[in-house]
Amino acid sequence: EKSASYNQKYGIYLEDSTFNVITGNILEDNGLGAIYEKFNDDTDYPDVFFNCGYYFYNNFIVNNPN
Repeated sequence: EKSASYNQKYGIYLEDSTFNVITGNILEDNGLGAIYEKFNDDTDYPDVFFNCGYYFYNNFIVNNPN
């Protein structure tokens, strides 16, 4: 069971999501916890990672002329 303070620290709002737990732990372990927490203030962070991933996929995989 995740506590409210755990959710606030890691910005995890999607329940039972291993990806979010792993991402939060990786960022925290690498000293990027402060940057990670700032995502929570203005936006919902899964959208940030999804948009970056979609941008990469669309521009480098789908539209790659090679």
